[in-house]
Amino acid sequence: MQSLEQRGLLDRAVEFLPDDVAIAERTRRGQPFTRPELAVLLAYAKLTLYDDLPRQWRARRSLSRRELSQYFPREVRDKFPDSVEFHRLRREIISTNLANAVINRGGPPCVVRLIDETDADVPTIAMAYVAVG
Repeated sequence: MQSLEQRGLLDRAVEFLPDDVAIAERTRRGQPFTRPELAVLLAYAKLTLYDDLPRQWRARRSLSRRELSQYFPREVRDKFPDSVEFHRLRREIISTNLANAVINRGGPPCVVRLIDETDADVPTIAMAYVAVG
């Protein structure tokens, strides 16, 4: 949340998210975030990762086959392979699927944590996910 706030992407009051003092108190009492709070954080993490993937990186063909094949049903891929591969929203589909997969597996703070721990940039972290996925 602090990272999103620093970038001007999140206003905790608008999203009804607890401040740092409330989080510290909850932690002391062993109370986790509520489901609605987690849903908001999950959405922000996915949208931010999607936006942080550079446009030229999104267009890499090496990613398109795997990500697109996971997006479209097998029947569509088999019957219309060229339409799938050259879909006009290919970049957006690839980036959305990748952002969703990374955040779903690692949780909302995973990219920020990996940047802090490894000093890697967002494209490097995303490529690492693709490589091991």
